[in-house]
Amino acid sequence: MDDPDYAHVFRMRDPHGHVFLDHGGIWLLELSKFAADAVETEQQRWLKFFKEAECLDENALPAWMQTQEMRRAMNTLKAFSEKEHAYHAYQARQARRDSDLGPSSILGSAENPVGIPGS
Repeated sequence: MDDPDYAHVFRMRDPHGHVFLDHGGIWLLELSKFAADAVETEQQRWLKFFKEAECLDENALPAWMQTQEMRRAMNTLKAFSEKEHAYHAYQARQARRDSDLGPSSILGSAENPVGIPGS
């Protein structure tokens, strides 16, 4: 992998400078510094996906997304997004329910210390 301004590779070395593992390391990729109009490598394809996928129309994907891996990645992103939307909807329902019940229902009272309605 070449080392453009957005990609940094960190490897473990001994005191003499010998690399501990040839295939191990930490890769730090700065998405804010990545700007490629054309995708030429798999690394660029993934970086572009991480940077732009949320804005893409899944029914009209650009040419650089036309691989099996990218379609699977897009499906995974969609599944996560749907779960996140469902979670936020749940949180909103809980907040409305809690505000409708009032603080004594949430915190409980001397007669009903756990705040269970109707008990």
